[in-house]
Amino acid sequence: MKTLFETVTLGNLKLKNRFVRSGTLLIGDADNGIISSRLHHTHQALAEGGVGLIITGMISVMEQGSANFSMVRADLPEFIFELSKTTDIVHRYGCKIIAQLCHCGLKSHSIHQIPYGPNAIHDGRGILREEMRLVRKSFANAARKCKAAGVDGVQIHSAHGYLISEFLSPYFNYRKDEYGGSLQNRSRFLLEIYEEMRNCVGDDFPIWVKINSTDLTTPGLTLEESIWICQELEHRKVDAVEISGGISVSPESQAALPVHSVFEEGYFSDNALQIANCVRIPVISVGGYRTRSVMERVLNAGNVEAISICRPLIRNPSFLKTLL
Repeated sequence: MKTLFETVTLGNLKLKNRFVRSGTLLIGDADNGIISSRLHHTHQALAEGGVGLIITGMISVMEQGSANFSMVRADLPEFIFELSKTTDIVHRYGCKIIAQLCHCGLKSHSIHQIPYGPNAIHDGRGILREEMRLVRKSFANAARKCKAAGVDGVQIHSAHGYLISEFLSPYFNYRKDEYGGSLQNRSRFLLEIYEEMRNCVGDDFPIWVKINSTDLTTPGLTLEESIWICQELEHRKVDAVEISGGISVSPESQAALPVHSVFEEGYFSDNALQIANCVRIPVISVGGYRTRSVMERVLNAGNVEAISICRPLIRNPSFLKTLL
């Protein structure tokens, strides 16, 4: 029987428990893209609180991909130094840290450029081929910098309607070239980004992927399609997948759904369990968890290996102590 407070090995990362702090972008994480002292303090509080692994809030791989000025940017010269300070703080408490890398796509906000996605939609424009090449290179460079800063791995954010998620989703992606149409084509950009990152950081550095199990829209990415993508990621030796959902284009498609009772917790857990039955790499389930009994029920219902939580740790970084 799996329990939350036992050690677990996810790929080549050994954690002191099965709790993962899901990547959470907080206002004040950065000052004009540079990691702030508030981010250091937040991560120290989380590590002190006992979580086994922290996934940082979204880190933009380039200026064009930032959602706001509070989003850390990996392309700035201060990035390695400041992230290494965060890493050192977290490691003092026996906690691991993974840097979440992202391009916000059509949700980007830049005073210099119009946001882009797979196609021109929602006041954005279609991305150019040269820009796609630059995005791939930027993800790889960001991963290299994260490795230099001493983090324990990186996570590609391909969920929640950001750029990679937009390519995966038929809601956003109706391209007519090799990056649109079939699922194989829609997933091509993600797989190319991963391969370029892997070539940059080597085989032993953990690369995780956060992915939607469903977009909660029609049209949208489906569970069956997500399973296929996770299997393709496994074949390419991705180290773990975190299973989420929603592309946040309507109240019904939000990634974070209301939780009023234990019956509403783990709202993507069934999908995570189905995906975990179809791959051999570690699967992490995220989505509205609050209660120890619910988390351990999901852990023991199949092959999910860890539980990712967010809002309870925003309210109380020592939330885990309330579950003992």
